[in-house]
Amino acid sequence: MKFIAIFFACVCITTSADSQAILGQKILMVEGYSVNTVGYPGKIVPVGQGKFAYTEFWTEGQGRKFPGYYLQGYNETMSEEWFAPVNDQGAAQLKILDIFKLKKYLVVVGNQYNPPLKREIAHARFFSFDGKPKTGVVPLASYDKKAKKGFEDELAISADSTKLLWWGQNPAAAAKSRQYFFSVFGDDGQAAWKKKLFIPHAAEGYVVDQVKVDGKGNIYLLLIFEKYTNTPKDTINLPILVRYDFRESKFAEYKIDLTGSSIPVARIHINQQGELCFVAVVSDGGAGGFRNGEKYFGASLPWNKLLFKKFEITRELRLAKEYAMDIPESWVKKYGTNGANFSRFDFLESGSQLFWIAEEFYTQEHNEQNQFLYYDIGIIALDMNQGVISWATSFEKRQRDYNSGRMLSYIPGFANGKLRFVYLTERGAGGFISCTSVDAGTGEPAKQDLVQNKKEDFLFFPKRSSMVGGVMYLMGVGNPASNEYKLIKVGF
Repeated sequence: MKFIAIFFACVCITTSADSQAILGQKILMVEGYSVNTVGYPGKIVPVGQGKFAYTEFWTEGQGRKFPGYYLQGYNETMSEEWFAPVNDQGAAQLKILDIFKLKKYLVVVGNQYNPPLKREIAHARFFSFDGKPKTGVVPLASYDKKAKKGFEDELAISADSTKLLWWGQNPAAAAKSRQYFFSVFGDDGQAAWKKKLFIPHAAEGYVVDQVKVDGKGNIYLLLIFEKYTNTPKDTINLPILVRYDFRESKFAEYKIDLTGSSIPVARIHINQQGELCFVAVVSDGGAGGFRNGEKYFGASLPWNKLLFKKFEITRELRLAKEYAMDIPESWVKKYGTNGANFSRFDFLESGSQLFWIAEEFYTQEHNEQNQFLYYDIGIIALDMNQGVISWATSFEKRQRDYNSGRMLSYIPGFANGKLRFVYLTERGAGGFISCTSVDAGTGEPAKQDLVQNKKEDFLFFPKRSSMVGGVMYLMGVGNPASNEYKLIKVGF
């Protein structure tokens, strides 16, 4: 049995035209198991028309006929509209990893025991947006019987939401003999292809750092040198971009060539126009810039320039545009003296603007415990057509926690012409759920505290929260003593 309480009220009232507020919360009390033991519900995903869905474990009750994970859908008032078991009754339990919204269906991904391989591997099940199953539980992973333990799995979807990518590797294997496993599924629940690949340049010490998939099912790999040191020695082995065409079983590649320079940070992104974007920081030892990475890598390296390359990827990797830009002066002014520790990176996209988001993150020993620190966020707006930096800004968070950092970092979004960053300033009574909004046209940031976390009653998990239309839903913790969790709705 589950008891529900709903409160709709603007906890934070503003008089500005750009109003941000907690619009409501819904408290859900769990019975039959400890939510701290079994785990909180999974990631919230939008399903259209302001509605959303997520997965939750149930023992029974409210129409749930047998124990297991259920996919359940909610409307704009956070009222449940439907639910569906992820597994059929009596089947092996699917241990949830993630959930995605594809163009046609929702897909729930999890690990399930595979008897022939005698181990758990990634599986998926596809559902309509009203919870009707469209497939059974199908294997995603392309492991074979020779695959060893210790594999790491990653998942991604294409920019047009028509393809789901799974890939796995064993990072303990030697680079020259390392096998990579890939599977790509369409949004109809059918496998486009599954293969085991030996990656080019593996014998030279290169490993896969990122993988993206396009709407046709081809994959794009960012290869980096495994023994990266964040020192000037890294000038020898620069990143390599690789495209794999699964129909022709053909690799195409593009080597980054910068004599005497190293690339401490590189990321790839397929934009809404179907182009591959490569964004990297260049360390060339020249004047300007600032040093980054001392507390994360144990050694800092100067950030001197930002490199942007855009590729047409209809058949090969054809370089369409290339620009090198100085690190923005506002960043140099802020971090030029004491340096920075940017180590986590993401992208948001709007029109021709690509927003490169960098977050400071590192760990340290404090009071004989491992402490997680998530500090500043920096944003650089890149015009993908003109190849210029439109603006750059940064703001402070200064989050610290001993609890694995699961409630730290931020949830990003875009609403009413502004980038939205919602985060918890700290776990204790002095903390707030806050929102820093950054104007997409000018880069001007503005922070607003939405609600105070007086009794640790407004904790939430950023990675399980999401934008749904023009609002944001946070997966909150609730009161642990009452064995509950909550949904928090944030409006902009």
